[in-house]
Amino acid sequence: MTVVEATNIEIERDEVGSADEAEINERIRAAWETLIRDPSARGRVAATLSVDVSQLDPRNPPAFAKQSRAGLTGGEIIIYMAATFGTGVLSGAGEAVGQAILDAIKNLWKRDLRKKVSPLGSGVLGKEKIDSKD
Repeated sequence: MTVVEATNIEIERDEVGSADEAEINERIRAAWETLIRDPSARGRVAATLSVDVSQLDPRNPPAFAKQSRAGLTGGEIIIYMAATFGTGVLSGAGEAVGQAILDAIKNLWKRDLRKKVSPLGSGVLGKEKIDSKD
């Protein structure tokens, strides 16, 4: 999967788990497609993001993973909001609306997508790193 990175807006930062960047991105794509193909979930997601259901493309997930290089503390997997998703959904949105949608995407990641990408006990993603800014 090729990811266009016009703007990297971080959603979550994790320790490296058992999956590499490519596998995590494929899992994100599959989880998003499954979620959006379910009519009731699609309506809930659209309401969460304050968009019309027609703006939700099963081929365009709201997040992607990028693996940082390993250093003294080991590598990290960083989950970002996908610029391609943001461009379609956020077009014409003001800064306050954009921040609200970003917050909604973070909640969507934590509530629906993360557990599908890395089911409890799977180790696909490592432990989430908590940032003192949150």
